[in-house]
Amino acid sequence: EIVFLGDPQNTNETGYQITKKTLDAAFKRVPNANLLMYAGDIVDDVTINSQWEAFHKVLEGYNTSVITAAATGNHDVITFYYKLNAITKWN
Repeated sequence: EIVFLGDPQNTNETGYQITKKTLDAAFKRVPNANLLMYAGDIVDDVTINSQWEAFHKVLEGYNTSVITAAATGNHDVITFYYKLNAITKWN
């Protein structure tokens, strides 16, 4: 069984607590899940290490207890995505 979560994207531990509550509910509903999949956008800005650290700190229990796979989202690879998006959209 699989738990699939779209865009857990946040910037700090408080934000990832919301993701954790979502996963708590999902794993309560699917207690035998042995695969956790993220749809991408793990962080808001790939260059800010504290965002990756917050993700790992808050969700470590899930990320280390079941097989975990994550797609790479645009926020996970593009630096300053919002600036790039604004330039592309309005020019």
